[in-house]
Amino acid sequence: MNSPAYPIVHFVADETGVTAVEYGLLAALIAVVIIGAVAATGTSLTAIYTTWSNAVFNAIQAAL
Repeated sequence: MNSPAYPIVHFVADETGVTAVEYGLLAALIAVVIIGAVAATGTSLTAIYTTWSNAVFNAIQAAL
């Protein structure tokens, strides 16, 4: 039986391509988490690097 609603029901029940969409959403979520982690730790990493760099520079200057 071919009712007029059959194409709509068939379209809603079709799961072709769902996996690709799920992988795309998962990749986007991972990217958001990575960007958030880098943004949250960026300033503290800069401070650590600056402190370490100054200590090395002062040690080299003291050795000369």
